[in-house]
Amino acid sequence: VLALVYASDGQYAKAMEVFARLDSMDLPDDESLSETFYMQYADVCEKSRNPGRAEEVLVKCIKLYPECDQALNYLAYTWADRGTNLDLAFDYVTKALAIEPANGAYVDTLGWIWFKRKEYGKALELVEKAEKLMGVDPVVADHVGDICEAMGNRQAALEAWTRSFML
Repeated sequence: VLALVYASDGQYAKAMEVFARLDSMDLPDDESLSETFYMQYADVCEKSRNPGRAEEVLVKCIKLYPECDQALNYLAYTWADRGTNLDLAFDYVTKALAIEPANGAYVDTLGWIWFKRKEYGKALELVEKAEKLMGVDPVVADHVGDICEAMGNRQAALEAWTRSFML
């Protein structure tokens, strides 16, 4: 609770310290930290500008909870955004989509992986599908713009970026 109080007050470094202490505790075999704990911990790491630690936390979460679709997608999107580990990111988001096939954020992640692989047609199809599933979302609209620009459709890119900016 203390970590969440710090996080809600924008004191992310302090929240991260509390999460780290909890994570390092030896717990009895019948007790463990939840998926939610690790997701909140990773989020705080990201917000305290420590993406490397966020990645470590997500990897640990997936090791402990291999069916945690949120962690699978979070890590896949992080890697896709950086353009790294794209094969593993593809595997992770595919697994997340098997669990939640209509999740627009997961579909967007898959589209973004295809974009980073320079498969623009597949990328646009998926990101537009994500936009339909999610409704208005500035990140997805921005992705549409980036893909349209890469495909040489400057007008469509400008329209999508304008939509993203307005959102």
